[in-house]
Amino acid sequence: MFAPEDRVIVAVSGGADSVCLLHLLREIGANVAGVAHFNHKLRGAESDADEAFVASLASRFGAPFYRAEASELRGNLEQEARRARRGFLTGLIRDGAGNRVALGHTRDDQAETVLFRVMRGSGLAGLAGILPVTREGFVRPMLGVRRCEVLAYLRARGIEWREDASNLDRRFSRNRIRHELMPMLAKEWNPKIVDALANLADLAYEESSESPRALERGAVRKAIKEAKGDLRGIEFQHIESVIEMTGSRLRIPGVEVIRSMGSIRIQKPGSRSQVQAITVTVPGTYASPDGNSEIRLEPCVNLKVEMAGPLVLRGWRPGDHYRRVGKSRDQKIKEMFQRARVPLWQRREWPILEYDGEILWAREFGPAEGSPVIVTETLRPHPMR
Repeated sequence: MFAPEDRVIVAVSGGADSVCLLHLLREIGANVAGVAHFNHKLRGAESDADEAFVASLASRFGAPFYRAEASELRGNLEQEARRARRGFLTGLIRDGAGNRVALGHTRDDQAETVLFRVMRGSGLAGLAGILPVTREGFVRPMLGVRRCEVLAYLRARGIEWREDASNLDRRFSRNRIRHELMPMLAKEWNPKIVDALANLADLAYEESSESPRALERGAVRKAIKEAKGDLRGIEFQHIESVIEMTGSRLRIPGVEVIRSMGSIRIQKPGSRSQVQAITVTVPGTYASPDGNSEIRLEPCVNLKVEMAGPLVLRGWRPGDHYRRVGKSRDQKIKEMFQRARVPLWQRREWPILEYDGEILWAREFGPAEGSPVIVTETLRPHPMR
């Protein structure tokens, strides 16, 4: 939202959210270039007292104070007031007072906006709700913060704010949503209704803009459905936990997620099959343990070695090591996996050719020094897993 050189104007009404925003931006060292207040003139002396309160805050912080007031408002008071305030703030950017305007919208505001637009039959772009950053230069740093967290922050620090009595006026649709509809939905339908609606806004925003996050979510949902057969029990937070996972394993309803070497694999729990070792002869052609290739074995004509014991084709086992051609010492195959960035789920079925307890060959890593067998591997075409 901010680059070091940005000059931020903070829009402050005097209410809890915007006062919290001003204190937070000062606390993190943002370059506050001014404090802006729009006086709606709807509550007479109280509106003027709000303006005086904000002006004193700006003075205390040593920031320029910008103010404007509403002319006569007609028609829809909410829409007209919003339009006038936005014009004032946009004008400050245009006139060079700053290049960013920070607004104090919270996660609760986002949820209320989405619900309002759902009821109006909004499309996908509308369901994105309040945008965190706009082309005009508006930013909303607290869009992921709940209103209760704002109040807790202010109370813990003894910071004063102004209460706007018009926020209780049921003539305004926003107030009816906030004080009547949202509490009813939380009580009778979903106690986490704010998070559910705010998550919907995130999804709608990313899907409508086809952001990388939206593509990631789509890929994860598709992989879960393929592994599990359906998406029952899978919720928003499960998809997010997969995308953001930092550990090596994660369990969500019906699937196991493994992260390794920058990739993830989604599979049914316990779907790892036991790798069976098979006895092979030279010459001969065999399927690899993972079924992804055919392995052709031929004798090395330059070496005259009698092979008394059986040859075994198997998967990798912890502790496997051998000396490859051109190397001066044995190396653990696990170390080779790490350098080659082979993910965990491929390792157990990694083809290994063994004779009398000694490894003669391993996929990609090649033959052992002095191996009497030539191994040729041909990959089979197969779908991505």
